[in-house]
Amino acid sequence: MFEVNTDTKLVGILGYPLKHSYSPAMQNRAFEVKGLNYLYLPIEVKNEDLGDVVKGLTKMNFAGFNVTVPHKVNIIPHLDEIDELAASIGAVNTVVSSGGKTKGYNTDGSGFVKSLEQQTGMDVKGSNIFIIGSGGAARAVSMTLAQGGANKIFICNRTMDKAVALSSDINRQVRSCSTPVKQSYEEMQGVLKETDIVINTTSLGMHPRNDELSLDRSLLDKRFVVCDIVYNPLKTKLLKEAESLGCKTVTGLGMLLYQGAEAFKLWTGIEPPIKEMRETLEKITMKSNVVLIGFSGTGKSTIGKRLAAFLHKDFYDSDIEIEKDLGMEIPDIFREYGEKEFRLKEKEKIREIALRKNCVISTGGGVVLDRSNMEALAADGIIVCLTARPEIILKRVKRDENRPLLQEGDQYEKILRLMKEREEHYKNADIYCDTSDLGIEEAIEKILQQYRKMTG
Repeated sequence: MFEVNTDTKLVGILGYPLKHSYSPAMQNRAFEVKGLNYLYLPIEVKNEDLGDVVKGLTKMNFAGFNVTVPHKVNIIPHLDEIDELAASIGAVNTVVSSGGKTKGYNTDGSGFVKSLEQQTGMDVKGSNIFIIGSGGAARAVSMTLAQGGANKIFICNRTMDKAVALSSDINRQVRSCSTPVKQSYEEMQGVLKETDIVINTTSLGMHPRNDELSLDRSLLDKRFVVCDIVYNPLKTKLLKEAESLGCKTVTGLGMLLYQGAEAFKLWTGIEPPIKEMRETLEKITMKSNVVLIGFSGTGKSTIGKRLAAFLHKDFYDSDIEIEKDLGMEIPDIFREYGEKEFRLKEKEKIREIALRKNCVISTGGGVVLDRSNMEALAADGIIVCLTARPEIILKRVKRDENRPLLQEGDQYEKILRLMKEREEHYKNADIYCDTSDLGIEEAIEKILQQYRKMTG
């Protein structure tokens, strides 16, 4: 790492908020690899301060900056010049500052197209494309696709007027190839019959709203290439649903990489170190924990301990951690405090455990009922859902007195009811393993096969 001094060229990213931005790590690694005395800084800016901040940056040793939400459109009046593509898009994500003057560019669209072509080998020319959203990212992607020769571009947005406006701009500024689509099941179903590529450009599915879906699963078809510009989480719910149907998928990480690479070249005038930039992003997005969820009796604790040993990670069982804190076993906690109070204590413990690094975490069966629990665990954890058939679960827990919710009445009926209540909450896992007919080693091997595919 070079020494920061008066010769250091500054670059930054303007947006609000910026807590989860990956750009500083990626760009600073690129500067380091190329031996450049540059430093990339995150600069949180609210709308009302944007003009003053841009004016200030031009007076300092800034070579330029990136622009992200919510400023990609609002930045334009504060710039001296914008290039032709950015003007047609109506949004800027990269600014070059030189001699006290600023010029805006948009590398989002070209970054997306390069990512799509690199990951799938597809040529966008002649393709029919369905785009969800009509914001700044949608404008960049759709305009660039139109310039690249896409055959048809369908713009679908919950506000129809915005979809109409974007389609009109594409047809007027690039060429006549775009149609607005009403966000109704029937109309979407109709145009999707002739679609090749589906692209989500909205924030639906982005952390912490991981369980939101931008397109109903029933509208997906295995022949689609499905893309999501969201990169946190790397695999959004849309991409998981698409993969389960056999679709090719494209994550948002490639778009982030290639738009950043183009920005690097604009600031420095030299070719970016793509390999090292990609490695940095992959390292950032690699989650350090493995989290086991699932119903009682599916083997979370037993499998978790063995899995932790195999992966050389620490092991934590959330129920055991709660017992240690309170000096009582789970059934006694339920009797003393009741389920509602137990869930509050469980929530506190999950929030604490989720911050630990490089560990395998086994959770109680009801942890999935609180959305904040799953958001905390998923932030740095690959979620593994263990399942088993109800009759197998009954056989495993029948004589286990440490299952307070299954102790009274017909155990089988309770298992069926609780499984039904929790079924929806299990659908956001990254990995699934049915342990009904598997031994411990077989289950671990099945999990590891899927884990290796995710982590390389």
